[in-house]
Amino acid sequence: MSRWRTLRVRLFASYLAVVLSGALTLAVVASVTAPAFFAGHMAEMLPGSGMMAGVSEALDTAFAVSIGRALAVGVLVSVVVALVVSALVARRIIRPLDRVRIATRRLAEGSYSERVALPAETELAALAADVNALASSLEETEQTRLQLIADLS
Repeated sequence: MSRWRTLRVRLFASYLAVVLSGALTLAVVASVTAPAFFAGHMAEMLPGSGMMAGVSEALDTAFAVSIGRALAVGVLVSVVVALVVSALVARRIIRPLDRVRIATRRLAEGSYSERVALPAETELAALAADVNALASSLEETEQTRLQLIADLS
């Protein structure tokens, strides 16, 4: 099975996609709106033209460079945080599924007393409860089979 088709990788990618789209949206909105806001504030502070026009242009350039760098750092930090949080969340969701998988493998090997602890997540708890019910049923069937064999002997 391809690693890209695993639930862990798909969860990780989905969280990362959400953060990247948010970071990209922030970068685009800030890049479009910030210069206009800045120009409006500069016009209020420096009314008229003349000698101040050169200062205003220099400030506009300095602001554009500063906002670009700040957005680049912000996007980079958000991606790093997204990588860490996505990995932690994906691992937390996958851990109970791994426990269910291990329990079902042991059941298939004949260890009918195997049970799975119920995780906090409702859907995963329902799956674990179903596996536990299956284990109980298999254990009862095995007990009945052993008793029948003992009775026949």
